Amino acid sequence: VSIRRTASDLHFCGGFIYNPFWVVTAAHCVIGRVLTDFIVVAGTSTLDQGGEKYSVIRRINHRDYRPADSWRNDISLLRVDRQIVYSQFINSIPLAVPNQNLPVGLHTTASGWGYVDSRRTTRPNILQTIDVQVVSSNYCQEVHNRSIYPLHICAYGGEGYGVCSGDSGGPLAFGGRVVGIVSWGSPCALGFPDVYVRVSEYVDWITANAVD
Repeated sequence: VSIRRTASDLHFCGGFIYNPFWVVTAAHCVIGRVLTDFIVVAGTSTLDQGGEKYSVIRRINHRDYRPADSWRNDISLLRVDRQIVYSQFINSIPLAVPNQNLPVGLHTTASGWGYVDSRRTTRPNILQTIDVQVVSSNYCQEVHNRSIYPLHICAYGGEGYGVCSGDSGGPLAFGGRVVGIVSWGSPCALGFPDVYVRVSEYVDWITANAVD
């Protein structure tokens, strides 16, 4: 899904549908924002046309979100104002299997509408996807000079490829399941691995909280 500013319809983050009433995204996308200031748009791969718009009536941020500590627990749940009706263009994606192993070298797929250049000047209209490979946490920690925890996944698409501003909150998928949530990277697509929330560590939290 695309998460957009209500007033301008400007996309600023991604997310994915967990069930007909709840969307999952990155905490840093929505913390500090008034709920009426943003909406969820589902059912379109283009930003300038189509899609169903949903207001957000409730937000659950992970209580242990720590932006100063490598953005640990960078995950939030958004409750929309009405049921999301599944269709040819709208559906949920299954969560990762708890404790799912993602070996180094595994090919995964990230998607989003983030900037497509490191200078952050060009934003695509059409949803982009990219193949990225899982890299070791030790390597990731070394190149970023930040702590990388078991709660994280690091993945790399090669120089010139990666996620950027606007991709945050979007899914990292493997085997028809969402295994990661775009969290952070620095800088965009200049040869450094990107860091994702490891969804398998949050399956219990999501299932316990994304209920009415």
